[in-house]
Amino acid sequence: MSTKKLLLIFLSGFGFIIVIFLVYISLLGENNKIDIEIEKYLNTLKSQDYISAYNKIIGTSDQGEFLKNGFNYDFGFVNFLALRDKFKCIETDDYKFEFKKQSFWLPYKNKSEVKVGLRLIRINDFNTFSLLFDENKPDYIENYITVKRIKGIWRIIDINWEHPDLINNYQKIHGRLNSNKFIINRKNSVSFKKFRIDYTKLKKIDIKIYKFQLNKVENMIDKPEFFTGIRK
Repeated sequence: MSTKKLLLIFLSGFGFIIVIFLVYISLLGENNKIDIEIEKYLNTLKSQDYISAYNKIIGTSDQGEFLKNGFNYDFGFVNFLALRDKFKCIETDDYKFEFKKQSFWLPYKNKSEVKVGLRLIRINDFNTFSLLFDENKPDYIENYITVKRIKGIWRIIDINWEHPDLINNYQKIHGRLNSNKFIINRKNSVSFKKFRIDYTKLKKIDIKIYKFQLNKVENMIDKPEFFTGIRK
């Protein structure tokens, strides 16, 4: 075989490898967008912007049964605090999110839907080097969030708050919110129950619940149109 043919074969093979590499990088970037979308939603909850978090889900055109099963303004707070409770992050704001996809997304393979596992990691429990490895980290809540690619954009279409690994934490926070609720939201007004807060006995979780309710009242006053007609 002539040198010219060998060179041609080599260049063709090299070109094929480059194309495969570029396709892989493109798919890797698209899969990374899934993590980015979910993290944006979680950071919105972390910053206590519950209206934006609500709109991020409610604005999706393909929520399936999710919106029929009690998704409302309070859900983001209860669910996020349940996550923090599950991963022992109630007492600290110094934590990070880690994600685990059920499968690597490929076009035309899985109907543009991907289920993603989630865990919260307390930064102070690990040094910079150990954060790179899974050893001693908590398990993921597998298949916790479902995202779908809609018109080229990844959207959250389901959050499995009834997951066996989270349901006890969710019910605990939901029950605590109900038992410590001091606001009553009506169609066109808000009223307050007679309620006493003993700040000498406050726990971190109670503080977060009270602050959430005060945050909600502030939003009701500032943006009453948002609360008109949605389920509370």
